[in-house]
Amino acid sequence: MNSVSAVLGGAANPRPSDALAARQAAGEAFTGLLLGLGAVALLVGGVGVANTMVISVLERRAEIGLRRSLGATRGQIRLQFLAKSVLLSALGGISGAVLGSAVTIG
Repeated sequence: MNSVSAVLGGAANPRPSDALAARQAAGEAFTGLLLGLGAVALLVGGVGVANTMVISVLERRAEIGLRRSLGATRGQIRLQFLAKSVLLSALGGISGAVLGSAVTIG
C-alpha cells in the first residue's frame, strides 16, 4: 500500500521536468523575438509613410501655393496631407493583414 501512495502522489502532482522548462523558455524567447521584429517592421513602415508624405509635399508646392492664394489656411492644407497619410497607412495595414492572413491560412 505504501508503494502505491508514493507513486500516486508523484503522478497526481508532477513537478515540471527540465525539458518542459526549456521548452517554455524557448517559447518565451521566440515570442519576444517575433514582437521585436514586428516593432521594427512598424517603425520601418512609419518611416516609409513619412518619407512618402514629405516627397508628396515637395512635389505639390505649386498646388499648395495656389490653394494658399485662394484662401486656404495652413491648417486646412495640413489636414489634407494628414488625412491622406492616415488613409494610405490604414489601407496598407489592412491589405497587409489580409495578405498575411491569406498566406498563413494557405
